[in-house]
Amino acid sequence: MTEQALIPLESINAVEVFTGTKLPELLAAIRTEAMTLVPDVTTAKGRDLIKSTAYKVARSKTTIDDAGKELVSELKKQTGVIDAARKHARDTLDALRDEVRKPLDEWEAEQARIAAEKAAEEARIAREAEEARQAEIARKEAELAAREAAIQKAEQEARDKAAAEQAERERVAREQAEARARAEREEQVRKEAEEKAKREAAEAIAKIEREAREAAERAEREKSAAEQAAKDAAEKAERDKAEAVRQAELRAKEEAAAKEAARIAEEVRAAKAAKAAALRKERKQVASDDKEPVRPAPATEPSRPKTADTENHYEPVASDGSFARQRGRLRLPTRGAVSGRFGSPRDGGGTWRGLFIKAGRGSEVKAIAGGRVVFADWMRGFGHLLIVDHGDGYLSIYGNNDSLLKQVGQAVNGGEMVATVGNSGGNPESGLYFELRHQGQPIDPMKWASLK
Repeated sequence: MTEQALIPLESINAVEVFTGTKLPELLAAIRTEAMTLVPDVTTAKGRDLIKSTAYKVARSKTTIDDAGKELVSELKKQTGVIDAARKHARDTLDALRDEVRKPLDEWEAEQARIAAEKAAEEARIAREAEEARQAEIARKEAELAAREAAIQKAEQEARDKAAAEQAERERVAREQAEARARAEREEQVRKEAEEKAKREAAEAIAKIEREAREAAERAEREKSAAEQAAKDAAEKAERDKAEAVRQAELRAKEEAAAKEAARIAEEVRAAKAAKAAALRKERKQVASDDKEPVRPAPATEPSRPKTADTENHYEPVASDGSFARQRGRLRLPTRGAVSGRFGSPRDGGGTWRGLFIKAGRGSEVKAIAGGRVVFADWMRGFGHLLIVDHGDGYLSIYGNNDSLLKQVGQAVNGGEMVATVGNSGGNPESGLYFELRHQGQPIDPMKWASLK
């Protein structure tokens, strides 16, 4: 036991304290002694007394705990009870210590708050002082700038005045110099007029002689030109004649192609009619089967000789009106410049029944809409010709091709490549001849196509 405890603990029996009822009495006595202190945080002595009392409470805890340790070492069998008593003593005295220090802790916290507020106030005062100083500096700089601007304005006005005076002096000097120059020019003009009169007289004589020579040379040139013009006229007449013959042949080719297309359209119509008749006949046959005995059909149908018509035979396209609904939205079959337009005059007479689209040889030719190929062969005047049936009597015609990529009877989709551009029809330049027909009559493709 030490002398720094709040109460003398040397005579205390550790066994009675930790195993009997003496511990609560001892703790109560220590508390009573500690609470006799009147806390005074306003003086250093009072704060030191609080610290000393709290320390003595802590020392009392240590003294009691040490006595318990000694007892535990002596009474090992009672360690559980003694340890619980020791913990109770520690907790109780720790709480008492904190209670004793509470006024000091609160005072220290208050002092820290006051110091923080003081520091914040000092910082605010310093900030406001700095802002005031910066504002004063800005005001002085503005005044200095204003004075400098006024000085610059005065200097500029002085320079402008000096420049105006200099300009006036230069104007007067310029007018005087112009007056002298004008007098000199008038004298020079007079002298030049005299010299000009002498030159014109000499030139007039020379002109008369030159015109006489030129008249003779011009007469000779006109004679040669007349002879050349007569020769050129004869050659042009011969060329015009050859061109007229070529145009006549071209028109004949177009008319033949138009007749062929009309024939094909008629075949399409006849095929449809035959199919309808066959269907009606089959229906009648089915109806009559109920009355007559069934006769066995021949094993095979007799073969027919293969002709040009049977080679180009095809199944008609269904008439559902889909092609007519695409009016104004079709794409031209190839890219290029349109040089011949529907209804416009053709060189050598006649009018265009379709379009001629200039394009490089080998360029793609695409079907304008879905349908079935009804003609794919060479035709005089049209070269390699391909015709697509779109149903409802609508045909699209592609001529002058370099090569054909589809055969008769094949179905094609809109935008599908069917040929390549060429000049197989005898045209002097490469391009595609494109035509639309309805019920055998040519129609304007530009009214059906979109150029977007």
